[in-house]
Amino acid sequence: MVLVDGVVVWSSGMLTLWVLATFFGRTGVWPPPESWRVLIWTMAFAYPVTMQFLGFYRPVLEPLMWPQIRRRMSAWVISVVLLLVMLFVTKSGAEFSRLWVGSWFVSVGLLLMLEAWVMHRVRHARHQRGQGVRRILLAGSGSLAAHASKALQVNPWAGLRVIGYLCEGDRSSMPEDVPCLGSLDDVESVISTREDIDEVWLALPVTRESQIHNVLRTMREHLVDVRMVPDIFMYDLVNRDVDEVLGLPVIGLTTSPHRGLDLALKRLMDIVGSILALLAFAPIMLVCALAVYLSSPGGMLFRQQRHGLDGKAFSALKFRTMYVGGDDGPKYRQATRDDPRITPVGRVLRRYSLDELPQLFNVLMGDMSLVGPRPHPVNMNITYWDDIDRYALRHRVKPGITGWAQVHGLRGETSDVRMLEKRIEYDLFYIDNWSLTLDIKILFHTAFVIWFQPTAY
Repeated sequence: MVLVDGVVVWSSGMLTLWVLATFFGRTGVWPPPESWRVLIWTMAFAYPVTMQFLGFYRPVLEPLMWPQIRRRMSAWVISVVLLLVMLFVTKSGAEFSRLWVGSWFVSVGLLLMLEAWVMHRVRHARHQRGQGVRRILLAGSGSLAAHASKALQVNPWAGLRVIGYLCEGDRSSMPEDVPCLGSLDDVESVISTREDIDEVWLALPVTRESQIHNVLRTMREHLVDVRMVPDIFMYDLVNRDVDEVLGLPVIGLTTSPHRGLDLALKRLMDIVGSILALLAFAPIMLVCALAVYLSSPGGMLFRQQRHGLDGKAFSALKFRTMYVGGDDGPKYRQATRDDPRITPVGRVLRRYSLDELPQLFNVLMGDMSLVGPRPHPVNMNITYWDDIDRYALRHRVKPGITGWAQVHGLRGETSDVRMLEKRIEYDLFYIDNWSLTLDIKILFHTAFVIWFQPTAY
């Protein structure tokens, strides 16, 4: 991978330079001057060094394609930023063509994505033929071992195969096609008599501490990798990411997925997306505002206190859809299909979610995101906060104009607690599986749902 990455950067730099010089005559004479060749070689070495420094060359147990692309693009952006800083400090930037540098940056990015895809397909094909597969023995037969076994079986591309498990207690939850090779006490004899075991995965609850120690003591005499599946699936929480804090491995259970570079990218998407949406929907918003103003007495906008990130309250903006005073009262009362408080214009705005468009300003100000769990009114949160399990966990991320629950039909009135519980379940699934790709998917799906399956009112 180091060699291929270096070749990609070097060949892309030379190729873009040759194309621009030969066909456009914009970058000087071919072959390039020595300073240009030095710059290309420097970046060909700098990019793999950056990948290594960031820890991106470590073997991964789950070689997903998109995480690989994200890692490569992050390292390349960092390498280019360092290059620009070097050119600025040395005052040598004027020697090089900005067109060439820009073309080089884009072409390397495209080639790195292509490289990630090709390597993913090659790895997948090798694993399908049984090459490079790691064979795993599961120590345990409870729900934790069953969860690990099923996860590996449904993802054969990962190159991990369960060849059997060591029984302990109930084994009814284990897949029938995975054989039991003995009990936990037989771990040494199983390892000694079989040559097709590459790794042993400890899938035992933390309450079985003595058995865990016994297996570890036994494995000290054998050259087989040992891993442990942490018993965290007993906790019905949100995240399960592993960090290192002061040298200590720490498992995140309820942390926000929006951190570091991911947080910056999501905020950038929110800013750019909200500005483009405001420009695109400006005529529609103007028509909606005039319709609200002319249809009934009162202001065009309605401000309502809602809970956002970390449970902090903010004023959510909407076009007013009710008669003035219709939403007053100490106890929250959600709108219903034939609610007399809703104006005729408001009914149309609600049906197609046009009343939510002013929340693009909330996104621009940073109170909301384009995609995330829908913010509930404060009074509604007070009503259900303690009644619904894990309700508060939806506030680990910024609320959104649209979300995973909304594109699955969980919009509008929550007529009973079970409907709201289902919405919370979808919100937590979004938090647990968040990615920029998922956000983009939800945004495209939202347009289809709003115009072809309108259910809000």
